[in-house]
Amino acid sequence: MLRTCRQWVLFLCISTCTSALVAQPALEMQDTVNWGVVVPDVPPGETAKVAAQITLRNTGTELLRILEVRPSCGCTTAPVATDSLEPGGETTIDVSMNLPIGNGIMHKTLTVRTNAAVSPVRVVDLLVDVQRPLQLSSSFIPFNRGTVGSPIEGAVQFTASGTKKIEIRATPSQSNVQILTPMPLVVEPHTTATLRVAITPKNVGPFEASVRFTTNVSGYEKFELRGYGSADAANAADTAD
Repeated sequence: MLRTCRQWVLFLCISTCTSALVAQPALEMQDTVNWGVVVPDVPPGETAKVAAQITLRNTGTELLRILEVRPSCGCTTAPVATDSLEPGGETTIDVSMNLPIGNGIMHKTLTVRTNAAVSPVRVVDLLVDVQRPLQLSSSFIPFNRGTVGSPIEGAVQFTASGTKKIEIRATPSQSNVQILTPMPLVVEPHTTATLRVAITPKNVGPFEASVRFTTNVSGYEKFELRGYGSADAANAADTAD
């Protein structure tokens, strides 16, 4: 009789433990988003993006709670449609990632934290190979610091990433801005050329310039870059001495 009772208690424990293991939330989702080679279709100076949708499924038998979706950097957004899933339910994360101004492979991550019994924290690798035919060293023209009434120079570099020779023409949008580099600026394949610009600021403090560009590259026929800097009073250097 005692043996039978022990067997019955053992059976109840096994049944209870088995039920506890089965009755739990479980997350099913992909671990990688790879956009492959992407040629941005926006002019230099404008932000290009890639987007994807990640599906999350609750393959368990209890409510799955999505506690956190955290991108590894501010260049990525990843809102989730809902933060809880009934058994068999699914939702999506809409991933959008800003592309850099340079070329090459970009690798970011997305961390998803849930109440899943197994692997509650999942990391999604976000991969993209950016290949711009025309690459800029900066999304704006940085100017040196100078004085009011004197030319202050700035520069930006252009790199031809493809096999085509690129011709660039620059036109200032303001009367106090001068293009110092002879036009057209020719960039041979897989080389870099520098465009030099000067502005003669009229007032003390921060200033802004604008230069329009035309090229022979499809998708980059026309674009505009802004430049930023700051000017001191003409006698500021003398006063400091």
